[in-house]
Amino acid sequence: MSKETVPGWVTRFQSGFYTVQLEDKIITCSLRGRLKRRSFQGDIISVGDRVQVSLQVDGTGAIEFIEPRHSELVRLDPTPKGMFRQILLSNPDQVVAVFACTQPEPHLRMLDRFLVIAEKQGLEASIVANKVDLVGMRAAKKIFAVYPDLGYPVIYTSAATGVGLKQFQETLKGRISALTGPSGVGKSSLLNALQ
Repeated sequence: MSKETVPGWVTRFQSGFYTVQLEDKIITCSLRGRLKRRSFQGDIISVGDRVQVSLQVDGTGAIEFIEPRHSELVRLDPTPKGMFRQILLSNPDQVVAVFACTQPEPHLRMLDRFLVIAEKQGLEASIVANKVDLVGMRAAKKIFAVYPDLGYPVIYTSAATGVGLKQFQETLKGRISALTGPSGVGKSSLLNALQ
């Protein structure tokens, strides 16, 4: 790298521009053309990537270098040209699967698929069983009873009442986490409750 750069972390991607968190501010960046010309089947850069950025006079930046990833959450898509690797998140420390105890009813086969994906990609996985207040703790533990014996911690929460929020916060603290789960299970409500 010939230009002077500063380290950053990609927090968002939209319409060809990247939002990068620097040490002291957030800036919008573009990707250098030479990085776009690299030849491989998959995304060049994604949210979670650590990058080196050169600052521009107009307050924007250019991503000059992408640091090597220590992990990634990937969706594989077979194409006629080979396997395309869509990177959903770079450098995650864990996958947190959020499912409701009810409303919507938990689809445990979907949960199993998330856990298999995490295992295959070498990521730790935890389970959050939300909306415990609607079924009671005993019923919630019965629904998710098999998972602790398999080595997956289950955190029982309620965004409405605050049950389990401290444990959920401790699970996320200081780690890059990929929250996944069906629509309506309370992922946003849990994160808002922590804020």
